[in-house]
Amino acid sequence: MLNYSDIKKFASNKAVFSRGEDYFSSNRIISLKSTDNFGLNWEGRVIGNDSVYDVTVGLDKNSNIIDYRCHCNCTAFKQFSGACKHIIAVLIKLRDLQEKNSILPEQENNFIFQDTETEAEKYKDVDIENMLDDLFHEKAKNTEKKANKTRSDNSSGIRAVELLMDDYKTLEKSNYNKELLELSFELILTKLDPYLEYKVGYLNKHKYVVKDINFFTTALRRNSIFELGKNLTCDFKKDQFDEKSKKIIDFLFYCADKERNLKNIVKGNFYNSYLYNGKKQFLLPEDLRRLFELYENEIIYVKTDTASYAKSKAIIVKNGLPKVDFYLSRENDQLILNTDGEQIWDFDTLANSGIYIQEDTAYLTDEKDNKFLRPLFKINQLNLTNFKIPKNNEDIFINNVIPNIVNKSNFYLPKSLVYEENHSELETKIYIETHAQHLTVRIHFCYGDTVFSLDGTPLTNGDKIQKIDHSKENKIIEFFHRYRVNYEDKSENTEARFIMNIEQDIYDFLFRGIDELKEIAAVYTDKKIESSRNKKNFAMNVSLEDDYLNINFEIEDMTPEEMEDLYHSYRIKKQFYRLKNGSFVNFEDEKLKKQLDSIEKIFPENSKFSSKLTIPQYKSFYIDLLGTEYFEDKYTKSESLENYIKKIKSLNVDKYDDSLLENVKLRDYQRFGIQWMESLSQINLGGILADDMGLGKTLQVIALLTKLELSSPALIIVPKTLLYNWEEEFKKFSPNLKLLIVEGSISTRKKLLKKTENYDIIITSYSLFRSDIDIYEKYTFSFCFLDEAQHIKNPGINLTKAIKSVNAKHRFALTGTPIENNLSELWSIFDFIMPGYLGSHGYFSKNFMTPIMKQNDKSALEALSFHIKPFILRRIKKDVLLELPPKIETTQLCELDTDQKRLYQSQLEVAKKEIENEIKNEKLSRSQIKIFSLLTRLRQICCHPKLFIDNYAHSSGKFETLFELFDDLISGNHKTLVFSQFTTMLKLISGELKKKGIEHFYLDGSMKARDRLELVNSFNAGNTPIFLISLKAGGTGLNLTGSDTVIHVDPWWNPSVENQASDRSHRIGQKNSVQVIKLITKGTIEEKIMKLQNKKKKLIDNVLTSEGSLINTLSEEDIRNLFDI
Repeated sequence: MLNYSDIKKFASNKAVFSRGEDYFSSNRIISLKSTDNFGLNWEGRVIGNDSVYDVTVGLDKNSNIIDYRCHCNCTAFKQFSGACKHIIAVLIKLRDLQEKNSILPEQENNFIFQDTETEAEKYKDVDIENMLDDLFHEKAKNTEKKANKTRSDNSSGIRAVELLMDDYKTLEKSNYNKELLELSFELILTKLDPYLEYKVGYLNKHKYVVKDINFFTTALRRNSIFELGKNLTCDFKKDQFDEKSKKIIDFLFYCADKERNLKNIVKGNFYNSYLYNGKKQFLLPEDLRRLFELYENEIIYVKTDTASYAKSKAIIVKNGLPKVDFYLSRENDQLILNTDGEQIWDFDTLANSGIYIQEDTAYLTDEKDNKFLRPLFKINQLNLTNFKIPKNNEDIFINNVIPNIVNKSNFYLPKSLVYEENHSELETKIYIETHAQHLTVRIHFCYGDTVFSLDGTPLTNGDKIQKIDHSKENKIIEFFHRYRVNYEDKSENTEARFIMNIEQDIYDFLFRGIDELKEIAAVYTDKKIESSRNKKNFAMNVSLEDDYLNINFEIEDMTPEEMEDLYHSYRIKKQFYRLKNGSFVNFEDEKLKKQLDSIEKIFPENSKFSSKLTIPQYKSFYIDLLGTEYFEDKYTKSESLENYIKKIKSLNVDKYDDSLLENVKLRDYQRFGIQWMESLSQINLGGILADDMGLGKTLQVIALLTKLELSSPALIIVPKTLLYNWEEEFKKFSPNLKLLIVEGSISTRKKLLKKTENYDIIITSYSLFRSDIDIYEKYTFSFCFLDEAQHIKNPGINLTKAIKSVNAKHRFALTGTPIENNLSELWSIFDFIMPGYLGSHGYFSKNFMTPIMKQNDKSALEALSFHIKPFILRRIKKDVLLELPPKIETTQLCELDTDQKRLYQSQLEVAKKEIENEIKNEKLSRSQIKIFSLLTRLRQICCHPKLFIDNYAHSSGKFETLFELFDDLISGNHKTLVFSQFTTMLKLISGELKKKGIEHFYLDGSMKARDRLELVNSFNAGNTPIFLISLKAGGTGLNLTGSDTVIHVDPWWNPSVENQASDRSHRIGQKNSVQVIKLITKGTIEEKIMKLQNKKKKLIDNVLTSEGSLINTLSEEDIRNLFDI
């Protein structure tokens, strides 16, 4: 919006502003319209004291007043600076309209205002005939009264018409001659600022001096009236200029636009116009050049402020060089230059623009030629004779200047100098030398036998003038300026050269720039530079002594201290390391990067690099893998280590004798698993037997313990529900081993534990071991096996800490799911079998867990795989049990019924708002319990709303689908396992089955271990068609091969847990194909959970196989997707 204070400042004085306000208040603005579509340029008519005045105003897009676009045809505007009262009135009117939102800048405003009514409506009651009689004739007395009455009643309308009639005076004064106008100019040259003066008038008639070029240009642009003298007022709407004048008018507009743009850049009081000063229009060098180019082959009139050409002189403009001959001679080993020709006008303002006036001709010289010729023409301008070329510039003059002008002017050479048309092509040779802290660069520009240094000094003797290829030379020089070089002038002992002393630039040049430079020049370097560019790699030597590995690192020509500094530089993410001799080690070399990354994994956390390192022998296999993979031929190992590695790889133990066991014939993969555990135990290492569910991990442990002669009892810790499963398996396969099950009351357990030395095998549960830790600490066991080892996946809980304190010579973990949710679980299990092997939890998180799970770091994944590969044995059914019937998995989509759907949507909206609020307040990381509570509620609704609404009277889509499946399965004589996380859902199903008279078994966590075993045996042996099982209580340790169908009523977050449950049926002993059916409610959170299951499955596969892409854990994005936020 227009600023009121800006309008006030724009007025000529306070009185003018006050009068403008009065004009606005008294509605003297009779019309106002925009001349563009943006409300930036306006034309208005304002009633003055004796006339109606035409006003134009201009605004920019921010409603700032543009003074040169404001004009009024009143006398005051022409005589005084600033705005007149008519312009002020229009500006105030515009502000008023803006304030009322009638107009805004950059809106379309074709016709905004013409008073309030049309003129016809405003004056419809006026007796026009009587008013005209009153204006121009005397009326009869009998009509005077009537006329006076009309005049009185319509005084405002009459006054408007009178003022419009006054415009006739302007028309009378203006000379609307149809003759053409002519605009002429004269150029006045001064030593400082050349300028133009203009005259205007009708063709072949008296011309008037334009006293104010600024106003004249504005009037021309606006096609408005401009008063030149008492007898000539031009209306540029009607008066036309001849064709010749239009050229200079365009030039006027060009200069005015240029000034306007400059003024917009330099705002406020800091800007002073360079262009106009009354009748003078000053010219910048580029404007002067443009003017002469405009009048090429035409005449312009020029005079100077000196006596020589005080009167105007007609000059013709031509393209070319002034007529000057140059004579170069050599006297007493001194080059002397003379000129011959008419003297050129000595005006630097012209020469700067490549313009030279000689006699009656102005020569327009090419700007490139002017660079070389201007100093020579200056000799002519100053009328100098026998000008001596300075000795220090002589070579440059001969080889740089003469070749560029010799064919463009009459240039006469002495006989001692030869100029040839056919010149040698440029060949550039660059010499680079390294010093302690900087590089030096010498550049030789070679043209055949003629060689020039960086500054143009000839380095060879000769009398041939060589044309210099400045374009190619500049390309070379510009290349080096990219590296922030310093120029060092020649001295007595050195030629001109570049110095490069910024370390980063030197590195960039050596490892990137030189290769690029070699494409355009011949590059010669010293040995140190070649050494820097050669790749540096570590050598690693490893030996095994007294159960420890001794590692020694070396890099050729580097001290241990430099290697330590190099390693530190890499750790802090530097691009390179600079040695004391000035050479560089490039960290962008992929092989070196991998070596340094692997070294970082070798060193214990928080330890500094050392060229010598000692670590436990259990890292032997990992170190050997790293050495072979990353150090290649620079990896050497001692004979003792070689033998140790072979022992791990070869499994050099006796083949297992199946006769040691009863009632079973071992499979090949099971024999391998037994050998693998025995081999690791022989070299005091442990491992994770991570076979797929149903492949007989229990049997492999029993077989191993049966074969070995145990020096002390072996301890097996299992989930409480599997105590008697293990007892049953031992009795079945190895009844001769003395087995002790530790359970019962605390007093009973104490009595049992006192007898441990009388037994071969001690079996207890996780919870009882934690309770009895004080007793177990007194004993040392030959082995400790953890069944379903994911029970210690949380490293911070008391149970895990208690288990890890067990005294056992050999430790093994059994689990089909070493990773259920994140890599921290894998670390916790490894921290049990080989404490410290993967470092502390903080070290593991920093170097493996965070890079792999959050940054998708493949190198970290690869390194972790190297670490764990020797100590995890994992086989899956499809690879080793070719005779096992297939497991067929299908997803059955269910629909929410109408009431269920309404309830689900309502709860979803509530959950969304709560989650969005947590995200907004950045509390998401602290709200896991709340989030899972909201998720559980939605999952319960998908199963059946009765799970949390006791009196819910409607059905559930999933519930009905499940019983339709039961009807088909029972009629087909199938036996079905039904798993759910919600025991309340299982009880609902059980209640409905009872109503329908369908026999079934039910198992949840409240059932005792011995009762569970009896129930399992009854189901496998009998004809009961349905077994309802809690996912948590029955998902592990049960053998239910009597079934052939598995139904998962609701999806669980971890696919491994579901797979474990399914494999209660699909395992050794199963003779039928197993159908696994997952009930998923369409369009709900259950579909999102299925997607997350797939992500977690990839995590497990990636870490255990080091293949595939990486994934993240449950993130904010996952949560948003789950809730459709």
